[in-house]
Amino acid sequence: MSHFAPSLASKEYGKDLNVAVLVATTSAAYGGPSYSARRLWQSAMNSGVNITIHSTDTFHVPEKAEDSAAWQPLKCRTWPTSGIKQLGYSSRMNDGVLASLRDGSSIISQHGLWLHHGRIARNIGRRLKVPVIIHPYGMLEDWALRRSSWKKRIVGRLWEYENLREAACIRVTAQSEMQSVRRFGLKNPVALIPEGIDADDYDLLPDKQEARNRLSLPEGQRVLLFLSRVHPKKGLMNLLKVWKRVGAARKGWLLAIAGPDEGGHTSELMHAARELDDSVRFLGPLFGQGKFDAFAAADLFVLPSYSENFGIVVAEALSARLPVIATRGTPWQGLKEHSCGWWTQLTEQSLEDALREAMALTDVELKAMGEKGREWMRRDFGWNKIAAQIIEVCKWSLGGGAPPDCVRLN
Repeated sequence: MSHFAPSLASKEYGKDLNVAVLVATTSAAYGGPSYSARRLWQSAMNSGVNITIHSTDTFHVPEKAEDSAAWQPLKCRTWPTSGIKQLGYSSRMNDGVLASLRDGSSIISQHGLWLHHGRIARNIGRRLKVPVIIHPYGMLEDWALRRSSWKKRIVGRLWEYENLREAACIRVTAQSEMQSVRRFGLKNPVALIPEGIDADDYDLLPDKQEARNRLSLPEGQRVLLFLSRVHPKKGLMNLLKVWKRVGAARKGWLLAIAGPDEGGHTSELMHAARELDDSVRFLGPLFGQGKFDAFAAADLFVLPSYSENFGIVVAEALSARLPVIATRGTPWQGLKEHSCGWWTQLTEQSLEDALREAMALTDVELKAMGEKGREWMRRDFGWNKIAAQIIEVCKWSLGGGAPPDCVRLN
């Protein structure tokens, strides 16, 4: 039975709000989803919301001591897995989530799909009538659904389809992601709430030359940076094809590819890049100071993805005052509107045209575009503003009444 319509209650929720947050991992190596969930709920704590983070100890990426430190002061519980570890199966997590709930004021916030924590959310939400808010992170996009589709069909039939249909609300980060939710056949309320960015963290980037020295980048070249997970959906193979096609236009430029490898894709790219002389460098995974060095060393940023629900790295690059080239597989049409980048069609020719135009600009012109992007991030993507919206959605899911402005009912 679906219960996505909010239950009626007379109580006002604020500081009594209690949220059990279910995530795949707290590791920074998981990329945008880990950062986004962390900063969303750290910011929500400013309003007095009680929050417990639940994750498992087995995923595609290792969790480190610095990851635990980054999530403070949130209460984090990492539960052991058993059985089918690829799905993050954990009976202990189920018990831990139950123990963290409070009568009448609790929400389950599920981040990501196709893992065992979706079954936990469905079962507890259904049995105790606790509203579940799901953050799909682009996992309902057509491209994403085609990847490992057999696994998603199995998990879907076992629990995730029902979990999605019964959710009190589905939170998306862009209009394009809301369209994918509706294409999937879901009729739930949808909250359109973008991701946020800590733009001030990029105020004091290291000196460009010092950053390049630490990354062992050659002197006298401008740098086109990609920094994200090295995964087929990121469109890097297409980028290398286009990089070859621009030929003489790339003289004086270096393409730097940074990010953790997934499924051996880095090796495939290195093989494809062998004929590109020394114009491509693979920097491996970069976190913390290494990530800031990469942004400081760059002159231009590129994200040629087939599919992104948001693409937090674009917001990071803009905060670091870098113009951005992104494809229409990302929801960053504002790059053109705010004169801080290019939003290209998902074709090699469109990406090539954008690269040629961007690389022909002077340093002064690129820096001017980067300043415009920085101001855009500070104005519209602060985390306190984002957290206030999710709190309103939680209150509405518990108490009913008029939906918040960010919620779409059709």
